[in-house]
Amino acid sequence: MKFRLFLHPTRPKIGINYIQKLVKDLDLTWSSKEPDIAIIVGGDGTFGYYARRLMIPMLFVGVSDPNPLGSKARLAEIFLENLRGSIKRLQKRQYYIKRMRLLDVSFKKKHWLVFTDIYLERGNFAGCLRYSLTVETKGKRGKKFSDYCIGNGVIITTSIGASGYFSYPQRLASKNAKNYFAFGHDKIGICHINPYFFDRRSSRSNNLPLGIQYTVPIEAAIKIKLERPTTAHLYGSSKGSKGVLIDNETPIHVEASNYYSKRSR
Repeated sequence: MKFRLFLHPTRPKIGINYIQKLVKDLDLTWSSKEPDIAIIVGGDGTFGYYARRLMIPMLFVGVSDPNPLGSKARLAEIFLENLRGSIKRLQKRQYYIKRMRLLDVSFKKKHWLVFTDIYLERGNFAGCLRYSLTVETKGKRGKKFSDYCIGNGVIITTSIGASGYFSYPQRLASKNAKNYFAFGHDKIGICHINPYFFDRRSSRSNNLPLGIQYTVPIEAAIKIKLERPTTAHLYGSSKGSKGVLIDNETPIHVEASNYYSKRSR
């Protein structure tokens, strides 16, 4: 079995000495071209970055951070202190692969794959965003409705990202950091960020999700459009942390991708 290690390109959480010792102690076979399993060491940002780029099975390895505002690595299957034992089990084929469907996000003929979440928020602008979000599902029980909001923005998430920013209402209401809005892999989560005004309109009113935080079927097509010129950015899709500048002329489209990430456990 061949392995390949992936770290944050500029802020790796482990040094080369650790890797060299690990390779020697466990007699590992490393390959940069055709690895069987990718070992990702870092935090949630690093996991999400590689998860939408690699199509081979991945093992997410977190690094414990004593800083209260440091990395939480909530997506990690294991932490660094357990890596040796996990690799031995991988070498013995004692693992299974869990497939996670990605989201496809498009804006102005550009497409991005998303593993956890995206969120539209205001940039260097002091006021609220005025935007609409339309959800449409097909079939006999199909739904179509539009939310009209004045607020800070909106979050779209997979079930993997549900324990992150998407769950801010639960985190504000509870002292228990693990109390989050969980849902299955057959859903997409939508959460409006601190809306000052919220209105919903629908041509098909049966069994619509309620509230500013809800889920829709994975097959749903989602469209987000700014309704007034302003400065807003789409985060979670691009390589950098500055996001993509969004205008009020072109909508953002989100739907389930045909691609899956593969996590080894």
